[in-house]
Amino acid sequence: MVRKLKMGFIIIESMSPHFKINGNSYEKWMMFSHSDELSKSVASFIKEWNGPTNSFSFKTSGSTGNPKIILIPRSSLEHSAKTTGQFFELNAGDSILLCLPVEFIAGRMMLIRAMVLGLNLHLSKSEIKEIIRNKSKYRFCAMTPLQVSKISDSDIGFFDDVEKLIIGGGEINNTLEKRLIELKTHCFATFGMTETASHIALKEISKNGNGVFTALPGVMFSDNENNQLIVDAPNWGVHNLLTNDIVRLVSKSEFEWKGRIDNVINTGGVKIYPENVENLLNKELDSSFFITSVYDKLLENKVIMIVEGGARNINFSSLSKFEKPKDIYFLPKFEFTKTGKIDRNKTLELVQMNLK
Repeated sequence: MVRKLKMGFIIIESMSPHFKINGNSYEKWMMFSHSDELSKSVASFIKEWNGPTNSFSFKTSGSTGNPKIILIPRSSLEHSAKTTGQFFELNAGDSILLCLPVEFIAGRMMLIRAMVLGLNLHLSKSEIKEIIRNKSKYRFCAMTPLQVSKISDSDIGFFDDVEKLIIGGGEINNTLEKRLIELKTHCFATFGMTETASHIALKEISKNGNGVFTALPGVMFSDNENNQLIVDAPNWGVHNLLTNDIVRLVSKSEFEWKGRIDNVINTGGVKIYPENVENLLNKELDSSFFITSVYDKLLENKVIMIVEGGARNINFSSLSKFEKPKDIYFLPKFEFTKTGKIDRNKTLELVQMNLK
C-alpha cells in the first residue's frame, strides 16, 4: 500500500492499522497527554515515522567508546522488524512489552516491530519495579541481562506470562543461563548492534543448546586473520561490516562468540580474552564483576579484576596462571550505560582515581 503526503512525496505505508499502545488504537493514544519521558519519546518517534523521511538517526550505546549518531534507512528497519516477526511467529494483535530506553536501537526496534506488524505495545519504564508492576501475558519481550537477573531475583514468576524473551546488550553469565533454562519462557540471546538495526543472529538458551549463534535468513558471516566477525546482510543495508567481535566461525551462518578485540589483554606476550575468564568465574560470584588490565612495566598489561560490592575470597582454581588477576579491586557501585551494560572504562577510572 502507498500513500501520498501533502508535500507530494510518495512513500510505502509502514504503519499497520492494527497497531495499538496499551490496548488503545495508536491514533487514540496519540491524543492523550504524555507527561513522562517514555511516552513523549514514543509519541515523537511515531510522528517521525509517519513523516516523509527515509532515514532515521540512532545513538550507539557508548559501551566501547564515545556514543555516536548513525543513520539507518527505513527499509532496513522494516526488514529487521518483519524478519523478527516471522522468526518468532508474531501476529497482528499480539501483546509485547517495551521496557528498554527508546532512544537506543533495542528499544526503538520494539516500537517499530509493533508499528509494522500491528502489535499491541505495552509501555513500561526500564526500572525493575516498574516492569514487575506491568506484569501481564506477553507474546514477546526484549530485555538486558541485568534486567532479567534483577527481575528473577525479585519475582521469578513474572516470566511465567512471557512466552518469548530476547536478551541482548550484554553477556548472559552461567548463573543467569541456568535460571533461564528452568523457565517455561522461550529465551534467546541476541547478537547485533546499532549498525545492523538490532539483532541479526540468535542463540537459544535451553538444555539442548549448543552455545552457537545462528544467523537470521539473509545474513552471512565470515572472519579475518584476527578472527574478527564480518557481517554481510544486504537487506539490512550491511555489506561486509568488520566488527570488533572475536568468534570461532562454525559456518557461514553460525559462530561461537569469544569476546571483543578491544577488550583483549596482551600480558607478557600472552593474549587473554576477558570474557572467557569472566565466564569461568561466573559460578564463583553472584555480583557484577569484570576482568580488565592496567599498565605494568614488566608485563606491559597486568590482568586485574574489579568486583561490585564488599571484599570476599574468590576461587581462581579454574584459571591459568596468565588468566589469574594479579590484583582485585572492590567498588561499592559500578558505572552502567543507559542500556544496562557495565561501563568498563568509567568503572576502571573510578579504581584508578582511588589509587592516586
